[in-house]
Amino acid sequence: GGKILQVVQDVKTNTASYSGAAWQQISGWSKAITPIAAGSSFLVQWNLTVGNGRVFSSLFLDIDGAGYNELTDYVGDSSGSRARTGAMADDADSANIASGNILDTPAYSLTDVLTYDIRFMTHASATAYVNRTSADANNYYTARGASFVTITEIAAD
Repeated sequence: GGKILQVVQDVKTNTASYSGAAWQQISGWSKAITPIAAGSSFLVQWNLTVGNGRVFSSLFLDIDGAGYNELTDYVGDSSGSRARTGAMADDADSANIASGNILDTPAYSLTDVLTYDIRFMTHASATAYVNRTSADANNYYTARGASFVTITEIAAD
C-alpha cells in the first residue's frame, strides 16, 4: 500500500483581507480532486501565510456538491469557550504560517468530486490579511508571501 496515485496543487499569490470570528472561505482557494481508485486516502497539506495574528485554520470537505463539513477529527479538544482548530498562528504584527498535514480517508464513490477547503477565522472583529502583513509597507524589508494547498491521493493497497 501507500502508492501515490495523483497529486493536485493550488498556489494563491494574491492578497486579500477578511474579518470576523466565523470560518472564512478564502476566495478561489478550494481544491478539487476526483479519486481514481476506491478506498484511497488523501494527504492534504497547506501553508496559509497570514498577517495580523491569532488566526485559526481548519480543513473542510465537500463530497460531490453535498455541502462543506469541517473535518472535526483533526482539531483540538474543546475546553470552555476556546476555539477548536487544526492549526493556528498568533503574532499581531508579523506574517505567520498556519499550516497543516492531514491524512483523510473519506467515504466516497469513484464518480464523486472531493473538494477540500482550508478556512480560517480571526478573534473578535479583527482583520486578517492573506499573503501580506497588516501594515503592508512598501519597503525592502516588508515582504508578501504565497499560500498553497497540495492534495495527494494514496492507494489503499
